[in-house]
Amino acid sequence: MSLPTASTIGREGVAIGLLIMFIASVIAAGAALFVRIVQHGVDLKTENDLTV
Repeated sequence: MSLPTASTIGREGVAIGLLIMFIASVIAAGAALFVRIVQHGVDLKTENDLTV
């Protein structure tokens, strides 16, 4: 039974860090899209309310 080496632990740490960064980027993009869609909906409602 061999103990894990520093290079193996380092690679796992890098992989976990990249995964966390990817997930954070996906969440940020989804939040930005959601804000854009909601803002478009508010703009449409405001425009509709101004129409007589």
